[in-house]
Amino acid sequence: MVLLDLGLSDVGGFEVLRGIRAREVTTPVVTMTAQNVARLRDRALGGGANGFVDKPFTPVGLLACISASQRRDAA
Repeated sequence: MVLLDLGLSDVGGFEVLRGIRAREVTTPVVTMTAQNVARLRDRALGGGANGFVDKPFTPVGLLACISASQRRDAA
C-alpha cells in the first residue's frame, strides 16, 4: 500500500502516481491532498489511485478508505 500526498514539493504527486502505475499495477495507492477539489479526486482515481482522502483526515477515516480500497481490490 502506498499513501501518496499529491502536494509533494519536489515532484508532482500525479507524476509519482503515473510512475507507480507504469511499473506496478497491483499495489494499492491511496492519494491525499489538502486541496478539497473534486477534480483532483477525479483525476487521481482516473489515474489509477485506489482511494482518496482529504487532509486533514482522521485515523478512522484513513483506515476506512484503506479498507474500502482493499475490498474493491478483492472483488
